[in-house]
Amino acid sequence: MVFSRRAERIYRFVLLVLDFIAINAAFSLAWWIRFRSGLIPLKEFQPYEVYIISASLASFFWLLVFAYRRHYEIDVHTSASHEAEQLLASTIISAFITMALSFLYRQFSYSRLVFAMGTVFSYLFLLVSRGAFRTLVRELLKKGYGCIRTVILGENEQAQNLRLAILRDPYLSQGFMGIIPIQTDELKKILIEKRVGRVILADPTISEELMLELIYECRKENAVFELLPHFQELLKGRAELSRVGNFNLLAIRDVALKEWQRVVKRAMDITISILVILALLPFFLVVALLIKLTSPGPVFYKQVRVGRNGRRFFMYKFRSMYEDADSRVDELLKKYQVASLALIKFKHDPRVTPIGRFLRKYSIDEFPQLINVLKGEMSLVGPRPPLVREVEMYEKWQLKRVDVVPGMTGLWQISGRSDTTFEEMVKLDLEYINNWSIWLDIKILLATPIVVLKGKGAY
Repeated sequence: MVFSRRAERIYRFVLLVLDFIAINAAFSLAWWIRFRSGLIPLKEFQPYEVYIISASLASFFWLLVFAYRRHYEIDVHTSASHEAEQLLASTIISAFITMALSFLYRQFSYSRLVFAMGTVFSYLFLLVSRGAFRTLVRELLKKGYGCIRTVILGENEQAQNLRLAILRDPYLSQGFMGIIPIQTDELKKILIEKRVGRVILADPTISEELMLELIYECRKENAVFELLPHFQELLKGRAELSRVGNFNLLAIRDVALKEWQRVVKRAMDITISILVILALLPFFLVVALLIKLTSPGPVFYKQVRVGRNGRRFFMYKFRSMYEDADSRVDELLKKYQVASLALIKFKHDPRVTPIGRFLRKYSIDEFPQLINVLKGEMSLVGPRPPLVREVEMYEKWQLKRVDVVPGMTGLWQISGRSDTTFEEMVKLDLEYINNWSIWLDIKILLATPIVVLKGKGAY
């Protein structure tokens, strides 16, 4: 929560108007290109009035879809790429609804080209107008306009940590009023005098009676009351409120994929894997030949890895090391004075063959894992499958990595690969697990070739 209630209402209304204008402007431009510009041969002229009235009516359905998908819950912290993804999905849904409605209205045959161009222009206009609006709102917040005034109740360590987090945020910090003691009279005074709109209790161990008094004071002044719980790690799952009789329960949802999500992800894995194998098969044959000609040993290297829920499987790679590589691990640990066995990656590993360095730089050695994907042992996107000895050294919080199907690529791979530390890699994997979506998988798959071609962080 960043905005005051009044500012939030104003911003939502402005954004609603901007969306309405953007959609109608997009379909107006599409009509002009089709019927007035002379760029497209004209067989039958259709009047603008019909289209602008229809576009205005259709706009309301678009806005309803946007509202349902929470596009008017303004989040200044969201990235432009994330908003673009969400907006694309909403635009497609809205376009299908508009198309279905146009089929029901048989008295007029709308130009399919106008509809197609209008949809594309709408998406582009919405992106630009929303991007400009988001930039404006951010600048206003940085100057203190529209910020919700916030206080923290409690003087413990949690309160101090929360204060530092708020002060580091350029938008939240502008409305921060400070920390006050947990006293009803003190809270009542600051609510009235400072017009505070948000109260955060950082000490949930106080008595229920005192907490109810604090909540009552906030309700009288129409301020939001929030509670900072101690169990932050649990809340990284999907937390929801549920009810049993007169009791309110905090439900921590399983982050595992639902059945339909597993089906979609698996279908995407199989389809893309088969297409890549068929498309690159001649290239793979050349790679296999080069491996055989440059060093003795097999073309493929297989290694036991840990998959979902601790299942072990053989992971395949193009061989990039000499045959005695595994027997030289202890020698390298002593030479490089490495304390941990996790993520054994050396920038100048003498076990790597000349052709292997090239394969590793561009991750070509990873392609045989498409076989693991087809077998269901791996997915295209997910945490990298760890070695057995690595899992044995995991701390409890790190074991969550093996709760899901491992992948060929993931957030770690597009965030620096071997240049990231082990802890950073685990945190990125957990972030992926907790925030999984089809769109996130697509985003990672699209980003992976760019990162791989740069060859950065691979050795």
